[in-house]
Amino acid sequence: MLLLLLAACPTTKPDSSDTSSTDTSGALPGPTGPATVSNDCAPDDGSAVTFDIGVETASCSASSAGLPHARITIYQAVPLAAGTYAFGDSGTGGAWFSDDGTAEMAVTEGTLTVDTWGSTVTGSYELTVQGGETYAGTFDGVECTVKIVCG
Repeated sequence: MLLLLLAACPTTKPDSSDTSSTDTSGALPGPTGPATVSNDCAPDDGSAVTFDIGVETASCSASSAGLPHARITIYQAVPLAAGTYAFGDSGTGGAWFSDDGTAEMAVTEGTLTVDTWGSTVTGSYELTVQGGETYAGTFDGVECTVKIVCG
């Protein structure tokens, strides 16, 4: 699995009246809809959470094989607080993206916004891939607890 290390830093959730932080007018449409959200391990064997956006259905047995999808991992334990997690170059998150279900593209920067975390996990993302194209989408997923030991 290709995993590009990127930074994820929680910030406050944007004010709904402030559209400047959520303006995706220049972004191409990325995968939107069903997602799975699973506990995972970070490269340093610490806790992480992985969002697989663009799966068949929002169920723990769903697959993204052959589908356009975004996989975003934030190196923090579940659940994440509502807010925006920005990716940069400090190495606390990773992501990869496929706009056609086959080719993987490296993500250079982006944000993941968690709106709710409860019976469902909802939010949005915006990712920029090598080459400069930016993709944005929303997700509505389920949390899937995986029996995993990190460390």
